[in-house]
Amino acid sequence: MSHAVCLFPPPASKERNLHVDEALVWVADKCWDDRIENVLDTSILDFIACCGQKKNVWSPLTKSDLFGCNYMPKKCSITTVLYMSGRVNGRGVASADSESSSTWSCNAVKDDMINVHLVPHTHDDVGWLKTVDQYYYGARNDIQNAGVQYVLDSVIPELVNDPSKRFIYVEIAFFARWWREQEDNMKTVVKGLVNSGQLEFILGGWCMNDEASTHYNAIIDQHALGFEFLRQNFGGCGRPRIGWQVDPFGHSREQASLFAQFGFDGLFFGRLDYQDKNHRLNTTTMEMLWHGSPDNLGEKSDLFTGVLYNLYQPPGGFDFNQYSSDEPFMDDPRLHDYNVDKKVDDFLKAAKDQAKYYKTNHIMMTMGSDFEYQNAHHWYKNLDKLIHYTNKRQTTDNSKINLLYSTPSCYTYQLNRANKTWPTKSDDFYPYAYREHSFMTGYFTSRAALKGYIRETNAFLQHFVSKCGLVTVVFIVLLISNAVSGEAMGVAQHHDAVSGTEKQQVAYDYAMRLANGRSECQKVMNDAMGQLVPKGSEGFMGVFFCDLLNISACSITEQNKQMIPVFKRTQNIPERKGYMAKNELVFRVEIPALGYSTYMIKMSEGKFLLFLLTMYMHFTGKAISLLEHMSLKFDSNGNWDKLTDLHTGQSVDARSDIVYYHGMAGNCSQGKFQSSGAYIFRPNGTTPQTWTDPPTVVTVDGPLVNEVHTEFSPWVTQVTRQDKMGKEVVVRVNTGMKSDATFYTDANGRDIIKRVRNFRKTWNLNQTESVAGNYYPVNSRIFLRDESSGMQFTVLTDRSQGGASIQDGQLELMVHRRLLYDDSLGVGEPMNETGSDKQGLIIRGKMYVHFGQISDAAKFHREFGLRTYLTPITAFTKTDMNYQDYSMFYNTMWSGLKQELPANIHMLTLEQWGGPTLTPSQTQPYLIRLEHFYENGEDPQLSLPVTVNLQDLFVTFNIANNNVYKVENRQKLKGSLDITLNPMEIRTFQVNLKDGPPRQNVDKFTVFS
Repeated sequence: MSHAVCLFPPPASKERNLHVDEALVWVADKCWDDRIENVLDTSILDFIACCGQKKNVWSPLTKSDLFGCNYMPKKCSITTVLYMSGRVNGRGVASADSESSSTWSCNAVKDDMINVHLVPHTHDDVGWLKTVDQYYYGARNDIQNAGVQYVLDSVIPELVNDPSKRFIYVEIAFFARWWREQEDNMKTVVKGLVNSGQLEFILGGWCMNDEASTHYNAIIDQHALGFEFLRQNFGGCGRPRIGWQVDPFGHSREQASLFAQFGFDGLFFGRLDYQDKNHRLNTTTMEMLWHGSPDNLGEKSDLFTGVLYNLYQPPGGFDFNQYSSDEPFMDDPRLHDYNVDKKVDDFLKAAKDQAKYYKTNHIMMTMGSDFEYQNAHHWYKNLDKLIHYTNKRQTTDNSKINLLYSTPSCYTYQLNRANKTWPTKSDDFYPYAYREHSFMTGYFTSRAALKGYIRETNAFLQHFVSKCGLVTVVFIVLLISNAVSGEAMGVAQHHDAVSGTEKQQVAYDYAMRLANGRSECQKVMNDAMGQLVPKGSEGFMGVFFCDLLNISACSITEQNKQMIPVFKRTQNIPERKGYMAKNELVFRVEIPALGYSTYMIKMSEGKFLLFLLTMYMHFTGKAISLLEHMSLKFDSNGNWDKLTDLHTGQSVDARSDIVYYHGMAGNCSQGKFQSSGAYIFRPNGTTPQTWTDPPTVVTVDGPLVNEVHTEFSPWVTQVTRQDKMGKEVVVRVNTGMKSDATFYTDANGRDIIKRVRNFRKTWNLNQTESVAGNYYPVNSRIFLRDESSGMQFTVLTDRSQGGASIQDGQLELMVHRRLLYDDSLGVGEPMNETGSDKQGLIIRGKMYVHFGQISDAAKFHREFGLRTYLTPITAFTKTDMNYQDYSMFYNTMWSGLKQELPANIHMLTLEQWGGPTLTPSQTQPYLIRLEHFYENGEDPQLSLPVTVNLQDLFVTFNIANNNVYKVENRQKLKGSLDITLNPMEIRTFQVNLKDGPPRQNVDKFTVFS
């Protein structure tokens, strides 16, 4: 089999020198063998290539031959190419004085000059002001002139015509669309450009995801979707090696950790707090080594990280987009408007100004912006002139500035060559303010309904993928359904999607895509259940999914007599129109791991087991037990009064209420006039609005649940009053805990990060917003600790929100926002969600609280956090059978695992992978991803390393132990299938089934509760 030639810079080694074997693994993909080793041991060659009709024929080539060989698929079968320059020392390490990246795919640099790496790029939002379809096709240009298909149509010919030119592309959601439209001859051309390194995929995810509102599970999946597309179509040459998060509004430490685990060499981003940026410019620390998980993964999570000087824009005056007002090069000296000298002078000044803030003689300039290069010739013609006339100054004026077309990979390689010691960072880049009074912390909560829908739909997708992986499903149907749902979910992770910073019509489009994906998944889930539920050849009546359970609406169950009343607030939700349910049924269930349980519900004429007690104004204080771990006492007005840990007997005063901030109104011309909007949270004052009248209280008491419903009049029935002031709704809990200005939040659902009020670890903060400036993203949990008493108070959320501790002993979480002013950051409309009745969108959400000892808290919030994230799917069916008859013909409980996984291990992924070909096949390999979800030191037992055996784990199939690969390095796992995971470690394996595809019917099953 022939392999493509990859002409890429070598990976940036974490050591100071580049190891030869690292280069070989990358460049000579699948061709590291005795022949290469023998050559390296006995010779010092400039070029080594396998390019001949016969196998095992090696011959040295010239540089021109090398590039020629790359485009001779009809003349020779190219197996691999390896180019080495300079001497190899006795340790097998390339000499430090080896020729620079010109020896690979990168253009030549000059070590005695300031090298300006010009990076042509386009930033293509996967939805923002227009929908993803509108952006791709160039529709609705009255909103924004943007058509992604024209970018790629225009760039490819420019690269073909000039081998020195470079271009990077990021958003695979768009590139995949374009690719699927191309003829084979165009695909061949593009593969050649990718193989030569002229076209380089950076980041490689389906989108450039948001970092505050995204869960790590969804981040991994959307990148895996893009990576797999690139692998299938471009092989190793398409593998991204650089993270490129140029537009998200703050940056998560967990994102850096995941990138490091992806095998990336570096990360570049554009936005950081204006005070932080000024500090880094003044201290020459714009580039650093970021410790992504310092307390758990150590060096495995370290990632070289750089802050781009101009966000992701060109320097002022050098935007050569066809619609830009910047002047092009006018280089005919016979004309009156000749401007070459001025343009070069301006650029030399910009280069010198930027270079003084960076540690090496290499700087990177991003030559592009949003949806640019729709006319690539316009860009490249002016860039050619910029390079030509600026470099000409080296001979005419002894200039020490050298310009070259480059990529972030080539730039990173040069920094690695520089052998510098870099500063480090171990916290994150939140919260982000772009000027005084302008903190982008509002989007942590913006569009709370969409955030909740994305979280819920992703949980559904995880169930769908894992369940369908356990049964025989027609693969092409599974492939299509997975593509529809997976791509919709990938798009939803975009930094203007789940963030809530898009136009309203675009938010509707995201939700529609998710709904379509769910619908496709439900069809295949029905097929899967049809194989798992029947014991024999009996047909299965199918299941019905209720997608509106969040508003207590489900047509198939609405004729039943339920146990708990649906309260009037819920019944009056406008979107429930036409649904009749007035009660909800509550009962305890047990569900086995990776399986299902069946419960039969029959209508009866008996009395309700629960009773309703309604009291107005007067409420007798009482305590109710919660989860057998804690109790909560209420005062006479129905407010929280005291939390007690039932294990230790320790109590703390506690009060929970719903308050709101008025959003600031302003014209945004200066920081002091900044308004609150989709991105920005800026309250009009530091004290939230509270209620003066006592609440109305409704209680429900019963053998399974106790509920207290507190209505804060008039707010509960109408989220927003028409008083011309936007509102930011907050759930606030006051405790008597001594928290010492400290609280803790999660990073994308994984590592916990310590937060200190009005403090930044890497610079001296000048706080301009005492509330918004202390808000942080809360993806799954936030907690307080009282070190003196050894107690912890934890709140878990059902979606991403913004949270803070504005006073000691207090937590607040923003749950909803409705604003009447735009914050002038591009959206062009207020974030005013009105709902179907135009009176304001109603949000229903859940929070889970825990009060207990610090030493035991992780055991609760780690496991419960996963349970709430991956909530079980509820499905319904109708039958005339009684339970005994039904259980004779159908499995009422089933698990896909033969034994439970250890309590600290989660199966993050189980799905049939794309495999080495594009053709669907029943024998394609499976992807299994396991994670240890405890941190070091969180629990005396559960924080320890643990070993899992993959063999004989699943009910429906066995894994072939001679065909298991570690995905991180493509090495075959030898020996037993014992897998050891350390705290916070994620490991991924490609496996093949021992006995072919899963069996259709399973007669025996084991139950785990």
